[in-house]
Amino acid sequence: MFLAQVRRGFGALEAGPEVSHRVLHIITKDNFQLSHLDFASDWVANAFVERALGDDLALLERLVARTSGAIRGHMHEQLMHRLLAPVGA
Repeated sequence: MFLAQVRRGFGALEAGPEVSHRVLHIITKDNFQLSHLDFASDWVANAFVERALGDDLALLERLVARTSGAIRGHMHEQLMHRLLAPVGA
């Protein structure tokens, strides 16, 4: 349920489930006209990906494929760290 609630927050800058506002933050530019979503912190991005890997890898793959910008970069980075770490260990 948590992952689905946060997923619904992607692409919904002005509205979304309350849980998504704790995980995702709206980032604005100086003119407040250009905005995007990002994780609340690197720790939150890490925790989100960790939970998604345990709960629904297919959902995480779809999110990485469908999102853009900083949020996609954070998810992709965290996902690659987990998928490639066992290979290099």
